[in-house]
Amino acid sequence: MRAAVPAVAIALLLVAEPLWRSIQHDRIAAETDTRVLASSWLRENADLTDDEEGEIASEIKKILNDAIKRADESPLPEAKTVTDGVFASPADLDTPHHK
Repeated sequence: MRAAVPAVAIALLLVAEPLWRSIQHDRIAAETDTRVLASSWLRENADLTDDEEGEIASEIKKILNDAIKRADESPLPEAKTVTDGVFASPADLDTPHHK
């Protein structure tokens, strides 16, 4: 019986983090989408109409589609430079606001 206690403790530790993350994800997913909140606020406080909201949605879709098209048409980066500008070098971190 005593040999089972460590095994159970280890099993609980292995399950605890994924379970906690799942609970956090479910909480976030259950909240009202911020786009819906913004739309409701604009309707209540800035007299946003259905037509205006439709125009905004159309403009956003066009911007996103143009960006996707531009990305699809762009050449892939060379393997040796793919991480350029992604990670900070030690020299980049040697500034007053990083200390």
